[in-house]
Order: sequence, then structure tokens, then C-alpha cells
Amino acid sequence: MVYSSSWYDKKYDVERSCGAVDLSNDKAATKELLDNSSHYFLISYKIYD
Repeated sequence: MVYSSSWYDKKYDVERSCGAVDLSNDKAATKELLDNSSHYFLISYKIYD
């Protein structure tokens, strides 16, 4: 699940941010977002007894 991501644009000296509301609707936008953004992963789990 990705909503938004940011990156530093050296050319314009700014931090940019972009995202898509529903990544499944536009494969090209999804690919562009993931190719140009840093990736962060959050992994969680629950242990039941």
C-alpha cells in the first residue's frame, strides 16, 4: 500500500512529493511513482498463544 512518497529534486533544490489515490487504476503512474521514490517497508505481525 503506497499513498505518497517524496524525494529531493537536485535541479530545483526542493523536496517533491507525489502519490496516487488507487495504484491499481493506473499502471504507468504506479511504475513512475515507485521508480522515482525511495522505498520504505513496515513489517508487523501478531503472535497469538
